Amino acid sequence: MWGRVFAILAAPVFLALFFVATTPSEAKINAGLLWAAYLAAVSFWPPALLTNYLGRLFRINSAPQWGALMGTCPFVLTSTFAVVPTLIFSSSYTWRTGLRDALTEAVAAAGGFLLYRTLRGLGHQTSVGAAPTNRWSGP
Repeated sequence: MWGRVFAILAAPVFLALFFVATTPSEAKINAGLLWAAYLAAVSFWPPALLTNYLGRLFRINSAPQWGALMGTCPFVLTSTFAVVPTLIFSSSYTWRTGLRDALTEAVAAAGGFLLYRTLRGLGHQTSVGAAPTNRWSGP
């Protein structure tokens, strides 16, 4: 149980550290830290839930496919709900800057999701070979 709780908290913390690391130097660190924690929770869990749903729907099994799907979901959501409105209402924000921001968040979200899946899977026992049976096969 504690491994699952740690996994649930580790991925948004990973994103929060990413947002703090990419915060401009002129921003105050206290406001940046609070903003990063908020953005990490908001920008990680909706795409993560969507990725889990789509991964089960398309029967995705490999880690690179999960990472690519998780990178795609936040890229689409960030482009739609953050970049486009900011481009409309801001004169100093350009398409190039918006694309860079969406791609960096997508890469960070994919890394956080792979970290979450790895930490979540550490507590589960996996079988290496065939499962033992209780049936006697006979002579």
